[in-house]
Amino acid sequence: MKEKLLLLIFFVCTVVSFAQEKKITVVLKNEKNQEVIPGATVSVVHSNQGAVSNEDGTFRLTLQATSEIVITHLTFKTIVLSSDNLKLDENVVFMQENDIQMEEMIISKIPIYQVLSVLVDNSAKRLSMPIHLNTYCREFIKNQGKYSRFTDGLVDLHIKGKAKKVDIDAIAIQNRSYGLNEDDPTSEQLIGFNLDKIIENTYEFRALKKLCNKKSEKDYDFEIKSNPSDENIYIINITPKKEVEKLLYNFKVAYNRTENLILSVEYKIADSHIQYSKEMNLLILKFLIKKENFKANFKLEKDRYFLANTFSDVCFKAWNKRSMNYDLEASNALVVKGHSDENFSYDKKDIMNKPVLARNENNIKSKYWEFDSGLTPTTDEEKIIEKLAAKS
Repeated sequence: MKEKLLLLIFFVCTVVSFAQEKKITVVLKNEKNQEVIPGATVSVVHSNQGAVSNEDGTFRLTLQATSEIVITHLTFKTIVLSSDNLKLDENVVFMQENDIQMEEMIISKIPIYQVLSVLVDNSAKRLSMPIHLNTYCREFIKNQGKYSRFTDGLVDLHIKGKAKKVDIDAIAIQNRSYGLNEDDPTSEQLIGFNLDKIIENTYEFRALKKLCNKKSEKDYDFEIKSNPSDENIYIINITPKKEVEKLLYNFKVAYNRTENLILSVEYKIADSHIQYSKEMNLLILKFLIKKENFKANFKLEKDRYFLANTFSDVCFKAWNKRSMNYDLEASNALVVKGHSDENFSYDKKDIMNKPVLARNENNIKSKYWEFDSGLTPTTDEEKIIEKLAAKS
């Protein structure tokens, strides 16, 4: 009788669990002009779940219970949704633009590069470590204007160390990679992004550290502006001076001025200074950079401060003495789906020897990319993936 009762309890709990699970799809649109909104950060309250809207403005979530969903974007006002109100197969949600005219220039009593220096030092120290980030990683690579490789996967990142020296162990849980089988061994050097380097550069704020000194004022103009949607957020804009003849970037840094913590970092090669890009050597290759964009968003949840997502885009020409020529465009997205700062253990043999996901053998156990990736593929991206998969 006791065994039957236990079986009944197990059955009821299982039914309740399945009944509570809810898959939602949301399309974010600008209330003013109906255009879709990519790059919005999505968080589930009282949960470590995260996602980001794709180029179609879409995100998908699998929820275990009724939840509040917070959607943030620097250009738009933050909104909070109840999952109970998202009842359609595809729910359209409108976001309101910040009033740009309400932005105010903030007068700083100290040089802005010093403000930035304080932000970088404090943010690097406050980043939660050790921490386990459960991530979804995705890459597209084009050569000579045609898609040549697609890679994605679920990757556990175990991050530890100190502010000035971050240590990462990357473990691929599931992954797939499709591409054209090129015989040229040189192409192996161009196959994908190094995940360790992305995390190291982001957690150590390496790009910003170069601007945290008085010398940077010779190359750049600095300004601080308010954010109309949140009086506690300020934005630092850093732009290269026109007369400086070297390869320089535009920077945008949003920060919480009460906590002195960086919330987002964006930088890209300034159109006005791309002409100063110079030929460089990489092992047996030479290359010339044509475009580089990077963005990272961070989350501050009570006493936790950690990475939410990163996006990288780079375009460059590469060649060698054997007349092998590449005209490459590569993009990488890294989305944190969940996190834990508890003590964790893992088998050292599972750590990726070379933290380039495309070099791992395909390991597919489930359709992880559908609702639980944190970054939903667009319709066009799905077509590209299917096409490359058919050729592999």
